[in-house]
Amino acid sequence: MKTIRFCQTPGIQALKNAHLDIAASIIIQHFAGKESFLVFSYLEGKTYITDGNNITLATFAHRLFSQDVWAVYGEEGEIKYYTFLIPSEY
Repeated sequence: MKTIRFCQTPGIQALKNAHLDIAASIIIQHFAGKESFLVFSYLEGKTYITDGNNITLATFAHRLFSQDVWAVYGEEGEIKYYTFLIPSEY
């Protein structure tokens, strides 16, 4: 897969606890080209990464975000990207 860019909405920029670098790395290593919609949710000491249909794809032992965050895949010509947003921004 070609280079993937990562974008963030104002809601993500306003989060106090956001580890976008780790989330982007997880996407590149495990989900790029396979999943177009990811949900990062924190519960009981773990971050759960799901496909939006409550199917758990992976877990991570640390909190990545202070609230649920979506990562949505998009393409514009040769540009491929994921946008990080909070659900209320959709």
